[in-house]
Amino acid sequence: VIPDVIITPINELVEGINQLEAAKKLKQEWILARVTKDDVTNNLVEVDVSKLTPHPLQKEIYGDEDIHESKVFKAIKETRRVEPLTITPDHDNPGFYRIVIGHTRWRSCLELDIRRVSAYVEFFICDLDEEEVFLSSNIQREKTNEQKAKMSAHWWQIIEKRNAERKSLNNQQHTRDGKNFTTREQVGELVGWSGYTTQHAIKVVEKLKELPEARADEVRKVLAKSVDAAYKELYPPKVE
Repeated sequence: VIPDVIITPINELVEGINQLEAAKKLKQEWILARVTKDDVTNNLVEVDVSKLTPHPLQKEIYGDEDIHESKVFKAIKETRRVEPLTITPDHDNPGFYRIVIGHTRWRSCLELDIRRVSAYVEFFICDLDEEEVFLSSNIQREKTNEQKAKMSAHWWQIIEKRNAERKSLNNQQHTRDGKNFTTREQVGELVGWSGYTTQHAIKVVEKLKELPEARADEVRKVLAKSVDAAYKELYPPKVE
């Protein structure tokens, strides 16, 4: 289950549109939600931009992206208005907060010398919950094949752990329409690929870590155009 959204007492969505869209893609019948009281100010704070740190998965999946052509950057530059981020205490850096949702907004503020922003402070029971929220918040954004593959690898780990938890609780596999629903199919739905393409893409990005830099760059160019071509480049069919 993808957590979580914030709703009002009359079921109006306050925060979590990307999480909700991800849940719909998974065809979930329900989603975790927190109900606000009168408003959402109970966990909304003003924070110094310099006290924010990026989520570890941000650089791992998306690298150092140029934000200057992004719609978010252009809107903030024009209006100087910044929608609230979602942050959580950074336990590795006391006094700092780690960004869960809103990295482009944060980087835009640094670039445009906006020193304070509003943010919702969230507290997660475990790293798995935090990673789910990070990944689900980026479901709708455009991504390269390499970024989708890296995201798929993390979704794979999370779903495997969630499925193991489910099985230990009720001894049941994840099913849909009475049929077993594999991890690769679940991940594929989240990133918009078939199960086979998802599995091949993950193998490609894992293999890239082992290759010399020049060779890795060659494969990345192929991967940018086609997952299947990159997979065949690294794992050519055996000729009998």
